[in-house]
This record gives sequence, C-alpha cells and structure tokens, in this order.
Amino acid sequence: METLIVLAIVAAILWSSWRFWSSGKYKADRPDPDLTQFRPDTSTEEE
Repeated sequence: METLIVLAIVAAILWSSWRFWSSGKYKADRPDPDLTQFRPDTSTEEE
C-alpha cells in the first residue's frame, strides 16, 4: 500500500510540474496570442 501512495504522490507532482512547464513554454512562445489574432488592419488587408 505504501508503494501505491508514493507512486500517487510522484505522479501528482510530475503532472502538476508538466502542466506548469507546458503552460510556461506556451506563454513564452506566444506572449500575446489575442493581439495577433484580433487585428482589424490585417483583416481589412486580407479582404
């Protein structure tokens, strides 16, 4: 039983750390996704 508890704790730590790093890398690669997606100038030029 103790091994299951230890594995559960390790899995929770790895999962939380993976989510933290994945979100951090995503924010670093795309600092302002909203500004790049919503630009009236680019949309008018494409049309």
